[in-house]
Amino acid sequence: MMKNESTQKDKFNNIKEEEDVTLPNEQSDYHYSFLQRYSVELKKDLLNWYYKYRRKLPWRGDEPPFTTSVQLYENKKQVDIRCFFGNHKRDEIKIKNSKSDNVKNNEKIKGTKIMKIKKEHNELSLERCKRLKKEDKDEEKKYNSLSDSLKSENIKSLHDKINNNNNNNNDDDVVDKNNCNSSLLVHKEEKKHNFINNLMYDKEHLSTKGYQIYISEIMLQQTKVHTVLNFYLKWMNKWNNIFDLAKCNLDDVLILWKGLGYYNRAKNLLECCKIVVDKYNGIFPNDLKLLKTLPGIGDYTSKAICIHLYNRKDICIDTNIIRIFSRITDTINYYNSGTLLKHCEKVSEILCSGESNYSDLSQAFMDLGSSVCNNSPDCSQCPINKYCMIYLKSNKKKQHNLFNTKHPEHCNLCVNDRNVEIKYVPLAKRKKKTDKICLVLLIKQNDKKKKNNMNKNSCTKKLEKKKTASRQIKESYLEDTYMMIKNTDTNLFSMHYLFPFILLDTYDKNDCVKHFNDLLKSLNVTNSEKDRYLYINNFKHKFSHLTYHTHIYLCTVSDWVKGIM
Repeated sequence: MMKNESTQKDKFNNIKEEEDVTLPNEQSDYHYSFLQRYSVELKKDLLNWYYKYRRKLPWRGDEPPFTTSVQLYENKKQVDIRCFFGNHKRDEIKIKNSKSDNVKNNEKIKGTKIMKIKKEHNELSLERCKRLKKEDKDEEKKYNSLSDSLKSENIKSLHDKINNNNNNNNDDDVVDKNNCNSSLLVHKEEKKHNFINNLMYDKEHLSTKGYQIYISEIMLQQTKVHTVLNFYLKWMNKWNNIFDLAKCNLDDVLILWKGLGYYNRAKNLLECCKIVVDKYNGIFPNDLKLLKTLPGIGDYTSKAICIHLYNRKDICIDTNIIRIFSRITDTINYYNSGTLLKHCEKVSEILCSGESNYSDLSQAFMDLGSSVCNNSPDCSQCPINKYCMIYLKSNKKKQHNLFNTKHPEHCNLCVNDRNVEIKYVPLAKRKKKTDKICLVLLIKQNDKKKKNNMNKNSCTKKLEKKKTASRQIKESYLEDTYMMIKNTDTNLFSMHYLFPFILLDTYDKNDCVKHFNDLLKSLNVTNSEKDRYLYINNFKHKFSHLTYHTHIYLCTVSDWVKGIM
């Protein structure tokens, strides 16, 4: 479980610091010179593509309808629906014939129009045509002369007005100096008032925008965009600004967070927002070091806030960015390697030279990595394939001698075996998923009052209508009470109310009784039927990094301790 920011984005920042990768000139020439030459064109083409096809999302300031995927194929022509029914060959011939008939009819109409125009033109006499041409020329001369005169008059009038204003100002200065001073004071006060209003607007804008960016970044950690969208909209409807959220309790936040997973994020989020309100008046600071001191914020989130809120010259490095940067520079290495991460940081430095909208540039790389340059890349649709070294290398016809340098034999950035397809770059090591045994104990309260009521009403029940078995079971379950405890440990379900459970590495039925007895002792509860636990069911609960093999048991308890439930 993550403590500060255990996300897929920030795992690259938790890699142990290695020695500085000193690159020889050959390596720097091969991997960086081509990018340095075409970095401006690459950014321009990528941003043009982004503005055309980008995802429309609420945290980007867009209005509904929202789109959670890049709209690449929206402009494609739709196939005629008649092709999907009947005999395809006959239908295709009919469609082709209908299209050809329409084309012929259009050509005929165009031909008739041209013939009419020609006839009308021929009907005009030569003398009339000459007269019309002369009239047009005379009108042009008149228009030009009028425009020149108007220009000269405007210039003179402007000069006269300026002189008159200057004279009037001089007279006013001599006559009414007190009025002038008072007007200047009023003007200064108005300026101050406007300046304060602008500052207040900027503060409100920074506070709301920073809050939106922060919430979206925390929600998007290890979570896909289409699942985050609904949660984000619900969140903003309830807590529109950081000041409203800072007043809330953790239980309220966890209720709304239910379904997003990694609940420690919600805890850190609330603590962070409270600190930002108290220390920084609800505005996230433009300082990476200060942001990293806040709970739940690491390298990635701090950079994201500074880029999207203050247009910092930087690019957030995550799996999508590592994939794109390693492909455009033809660098073949493993995702988690420190050398590849440092290489990506150098690539971002090259791309962040000069002025640009770095918030949009970072979002553009994200959209490109999620749609075109993913694990199954569509290189023909890529807007920056002209500047992608690995693509140009695989398509020798499209190279056009753009880069002539060869890859060095002993390269510190790449692995030895470079014969890899584009879709496998960068290389990935298979992770071993850990399996855990989860023993869940449902502790049911042994209600004596319920039994007494059942005995008293046994006679009256015979006279009543017979109820169905399913209805009786439902009513009995609704009347039962079960124990739930708050999980205070920093594990997967931190700060949640859960049924008591035990995590084990191996499962053995004979040891279950011992484990459950120890669990009841820790809760200060005694089993009404000693060493008896009813087995109910089992199931698998799969997470991204582990699997819980869950086994559920039931027991009844006579003594119920207050404050545990």
